[in-house]
Formats: sequence, C-alpha cells, structure tokens
Amino acid sequence: MQVNRTKLTLFSRSWLLGVVLFSICLVPLRAQDCGFSPVFYNQTISQIPWDDFEPFSLPFTLIYGGPIENEGVAAPLTHGFSHIGNTNFLGSVPRDQRAIIYYGTAITGTNQPWESIRSPWENDLSLYQQKWQNDFRNLATATGSTTDIAADILVFDIERNWRFDFEIAQLRANPLISATYRNLGEQEFLSSYKRDMRTLYAQSVQQLLSYQPVGTLKVGSYADSPIVNTFDNIQGRSWTSWQSDNSSLNYITTDLNRNVGGAFYDQLTMANPSAYYYYDYPHPFAGEYLSYLLFQIEANKSWTDKPVIPFVWLRYSFNQDVVDRPIKPWMAEATAIFPFFSGANGLWLWENPTKLGETDLAANYGAFLSGMRRLAFFKRFFEDDVKLVQEVSARDYNENKMPIWRGAVKGNEILIAAHNPFAKSETEQVMLEVRYGDWSKNITLTGFENHLCAYDMNDKTSILQTFPNPTSGSLKLRFDSGAYTTASVRLIGPAGQDIDQFQLAFLENTSVTEEIVLPATGYSWIFLEMTLGDSRIIKRIAQD
Repeated sequence: MQVNRTKLTLFSRSWLLGVVLFSICLVPLRAQDCGFSPVFYNQTISQIPWDDFEPFSLPFTLIYGGPIENEGVAAPLTHGFSHIGNTNFLGSVPRDQRAIIYYGTAITGTNQPWESIRSPWENDLSLYQQKWQNDFRNLATATGSTTDIAADILVFDIERNWRFDFEIAQLRANPLISATYRNLGEQEFLSSYKRDMRTLYAQSVQQLLSYQPVGTLKVGSYADSPIVNTFDNIQGRSWTSWQSDNSSLNYITTDLNRNVGGAFYDQLTMANPSAYYYYDYPHPFAGEYLSYLLFQIEANKSWTDKPVIPFVWLRYSFNQDVVDRPIKPWMAEATAIFPFFSGANGLWLWENPTKLGETDLAANYGAFLSGMRRLAFFKRFFEDDVKLVQEVSARDYNENKMPIWRGAVKGNEILIAAHNPFAKSETEQVMLEVRYGDWSKNITLTGFENHLCAYDMNDKTSILQTFPNPTSGSLKLRFDSGAYTTASVRLIGPAGQDIDQFQLAFLENTSVTEEIVLPATGYSWIFLEMTLGDSRIIKRIAQD
C-alpha cells in the first residue's frame, strides 16, 4: 500500500421509506460520481434494516459482533461483513469466518496479584497454566473441535496491566507487593514491572497457542497495539514524535531495547487498537471523535507492518454522562467509511455481550450499513495497489478542528471522503479544497454530511484558485465574484490559531484576481479560509 501524506446533508428518514438503490453500470466515470445516497433511520426502529440493502461485499476483514436476528448469520455475511464475532452463532458459519474474543486470560477468581492489583509478581503460574488449558479445551469444544480452536481469528482481551509510569509507581506503596520489589529504586522498579508484565502476557498467549497447529489462527490482543491507546493526549506530541519516538509505544509490545517487538508482540498477527467515543454532541470534545479514530489507525500503521483492525462500538464509552447511549447516526456512518482511507485493514464492530438482546442500536446499525454500502460502490479504489492521500495527519486535525478529508487514488480517478465533525448546525455549509498533485476541487459540506464521491482528475475546474502553491510569500487568489462585492479572508495556523484576517473588495459578476502577501509564520503550511456570501472555502497553502 502506498500512502501519500499530503491532512450530511443530515436528514432523517422513516425506516418505512427504505432505500432507493441505483443499479451499477459499467460506464465511464463522470466528472463527479457520488454513488448511493446516505440513509438514516428513526432511532425507535427495533430491527436492523438488513433487507433495505441489496447484498454487497468489501475487500476488508470486517467482523460483526452485533445481535443476530431472524435473518441469521446470512444477513451480515451478505452485507459486507467477512466474519461473525457473536460466539452464540459460531456453529452457523465455516471455520474461516469465525472470530473469537477470549476475555478470561487473567481472571481465575482466586485473588491472584495479576487479577486483583495488576501485578506480575508472586502469581501462581501453575494455576494460570491449568486455567488456560481448560479454557483452550472449552473454546475448542465451542467451535466443534476436540483438537484445536476451529476459528480464523482470536483476540485476547487481557487488560490487566498498568500502562503509565505514574500508575505503576503507586504499587510501591502497596503492602501486597513484596519488599523485594518495593525496595528497588524507582527506575528499576518501573523497568522490572514492565519486563515481568510483558513476560506474563507472552506466557498467556504462548500457553494457549501451544496446542494450536501453527498458522491456524490469526491472533490479536485488544488495545495492546504498538501505540499506547489514548484519547486525551493526542495533541501532547507532534505527529513526527508519534511516528518516531519510541516512548510513545506500549511497553507490552516492545522488546528489551524499547523497539517494537518482544515475546508478546511477536506472537500476534494483527494490531487491534480501540476507538470508542466518549463525548456526545454538543460537548466541545464531541467533534474529535473522527480524528481520534483515524489517529489510532495512522499512528499504529507508522510502527507496525501487521494488519491494523480497530475495535469500534456504536455506543459511547466510559464517560458516565453518556456511557452506553447510541452515538449519533453520522458518527456511525463515518465510522464505517473513513478508517480505510487511513489504512485500516478491517474493523471489528463490537457489542457488549450483555447488550446483545437490546434493540436501541438498530438505527445506528442501519447508518453503519449505509456507510458500508456507499463504500462498496467504490471498492475498486481499495483493491490491488492502494494509494491513499492523507494531506494532514489525524493528529493535526485533532488539534486544529478543521473539516477532515481523505482520498484514495486509482488511475486517473480519486475517491474523496470528507466530513465536518465540528459543524455548528445541520445546515451550516463550508467549502473545502481537496487536491492531489496538480488537481484540486472545491467541495461543499453541509452540516455533518459524510461526503463520498469519486472525481475524474482530468477535470481541473475550481471555484477558488490559489497560486503559486507552495509559495514563498506572495499568493494570488482567482475566483468569480457572482453577486458579491466583498469577501473575508482568514489565515489559520496548523493548530487552528488565527494568523491574520482581512477583507477583499471587488465588483460583482466579475472574474477576480487578487494578490496577497502572506506573513512569515515559520510553518510549512497554513489554511486560507475565504468567506464569499454564504460560502466558506478552505484551502491548504504550503509555504516554501
């Protein structure tokens, strides 16, 4: 895969209206092709609207962990999903379409230090080994086998370690930790904890897989990805630091030299970060959901060549104000579309096993299906050689809170996904420049719309042209004034800070060319935002 790093109209429809589906014809690409229209459902529907969507497929590993209704496993498996992760129905699908989460790694019910205080020391390893052997036999039996776990994917949900130094350090005052460790110096205590916890994690995987024929399982571990899973400190490092500084790595997935690797990581065949959302609209952090999701993918792709398959959930997580509530429909649809523009190799659509009988997510499953169906119309962009366009990193979008866009190139076509997660209303409009090489296009986003359209890059028309770009200081703006005689121009730094703003005056119904001088900023690029009447146009300007 080649990556070029260059950073709705929301409407409600009754589920009774269904979906208007267009036939797919082999015709030349129009200058713009937006495929299928998005479909959202009333939140009161009680069944997932599988039948509203014709069968389709996608070239990704997509694991369905949601409820299985009257249609059985055939519904998800004929609508984009490749695997079933609902363990109650493993017997209904072939081995190569089964995915399992193993939740019991560290839980013995005997008050072991690993289980009770997340300590790797003085655990009864023979007890754990016996437990893991029993669990292996039970998993084998659940998959209809007496010799091995007859599944394609198994993910360990361990989550029994302290991740950060300040968390580990608090164990030194715990009387359950023996003096042998409490008397160590601070750095030696931290190093010993990380080394021994890494070894314990590795043993759990090794023990379970020792009975498994080599190569018969794809193995992951929930959130134990190269990058420490984080929501609240994405902006604490530069994007360059996230890509190169190994102090950003989860020590569980490193070796003794703090490089990606080690006994635990080396047994994994995939990375499984999680990207659950914590804030509902209109909370000021709510709009960060998409940059957070894409960051988990892009940051981990910087460190590992293993497939990155994040866990996603259609409910809010952790935050007690909104936990377990359904996320917004545009969030569900965006979650189904955008990860693959950041290089995700698949998604695990998870649901809490205790909530599989509830129906409050049916509308969100419908929105997620809408996103999958729209993406399937353009799946050619993700087959064979994939060329992704990521002009601004997800980390920088998390800080500057600008509309997000990503691209995928196939021959002379470019597929653009764009979304304004910080829209102030469902009717607010913003015009955004997207580009690749010498091609550019101004697209208009309305409210929380998930824009997904393919363009012919031979068509180089643009409402606002800026040149030269990159520039060493002087920049020309060219546009048609229409019925307006003034425009507001705002220069914005990479972190979203104001640099300058001013007005332009001109005659109406004319072709306008204005030259402006950009202030020296020290940044390699800035945003230029021009407001002309009701249109707001955003372009990225590179500075020599």
